[in-house]
Amino acid sequence: MGLYDYKGALADYDQIIPLKPQDIQTRFIRARLRSQLKDYKGAIADANYVIQLNPKEAEAYLLRSQIRRHLGDNQGAIADEQTGNTLFKAMDEEDPS
Repeated sequence: MGLYDYKGALADYDQIIPLKPQDIQTRFIRARLRSQLKDYKGAIADANYVIQLNPKEAEAYLLRSQIRRHLGDNQGAIADEQTGNTLFKAMDEEDPS
């Protein structure tokens, strides 16, 4: 597994989530950790929660797209990828710096 202790990190985030249930970044990181550990259903649940809290969170759509591909949901993966890319493009247009 390399230098990363995904299981240990996940255990830490499992303790943080109840303290900060509305924190999007914490949920997103846990979704990534779950995905790394191949807990795709748990990762989807966290990504869905992030999207529910902020429907404009482009990275959550792209993460969910990757997870859906692992689960064989290619149509859902394509839809999420398109949504994520559209949201990123909209952000770029709003802030052309």
